[in-house]
Amino acid sequence: MKRLAIIIFILSAWAFTNRQQSEKLVLKEAISLKKISMQALKNPGSTHYYRPVVIKVQNTSSQDLTIEIPIGFRFQPKDTNLQPMLVIRPESFALAPNEKKDVLIYAMCMAHSKGGASDGMTYTLTTPAKNNLLAIANKVHELKAYNYEGQQAVWSISDNGGPEDISGADTNQVNKLRAFVCKLTGKKMPPLEVLNGYKYNYYAPIINVEERIWGEYEFKFGKEKSVEIAMFGRGNTVVRQLYKNEHEQPGKHLFKYEFDSSVYTDDAYKIMFIVDGTVLTTRNLNMKDWRNTH
Repeated sequence: MKRLAIIIFILSAWAFTNRQQSEKLVLKEAISLKKISMQALKNPGSTHYYRPVVIKVQNTSSQDLTIEIPIGFRFQPKDTNLQPMLVIRPESFALAPNEKKDVLIYAMCMAHSKGGASDGMTYTLTTPAKNNLLAIANKVHELKAYNYEGQQAVWSISDNGGPEDISGADTNQVNKLRAFVCKLTGKKMPPLEVLNGYKYNYYAPIINVEERIWGEYEFKFGKEKSVEIAMFGRGNTVVRQLYKNEHEQPGKHLFKYEFDSSVYTDDAYKIMFIVDGTVLTTRNLNMKDWRNTH
């Protein structure tokens, strides 16, 4: 009986050890080896700078897999007129044989002038980023700037902007990202009068009070939330952060926002109320009609 128990224990230990030996593969390699199937889609409810892509994966092999997605991977939308996405946080996840899983990807837009994808848009993996684009993606991850501020930094490299283009409520992140972009590109920091101007400073007062557009949201939270109000222009691309508090306490709150329409002169904008990275509600502003009546 003792001998039988020992044999059973050895066989169980072998099975457990064998089960633990998961094959590690990078996402693109796993797809090319036909170890997994993957469909990449726009993540409904996300902005283009938080977790804009969701991948639906299935392990089609008979082996446990660990799939890795490195920083710098890029997702190209089927419609090339829309924004390609740059992965700014590494992901790693396990898949048992035949297991299916949805994985949200932290990524950011790489083309400010292109439009945002609508729900249902599909993506394919393309060549990984290199040089300055990879460097800024790593810096965004280092600072955990998975936010508006980080998006501005990515654009400053992908669209050849300047350090002044990086703005937002988190001035600590903004200053570090601006300094990094200057070091990376050799560009000089603009004078303070430029950096303190309304367009580049989240805290700057409105220039033209008569052109002030304002609004408010009333919400009640049962636990701490990260809250942001942001303004989006043509192609659902963010143009200004209007409110931000990553540690909004439980309770009933009245959130107010405003912007200077003499600086933001497009005919239409969208105001999005974003909680924990998900867009809860959107307001459409017809600025053309507003200007015609004021």
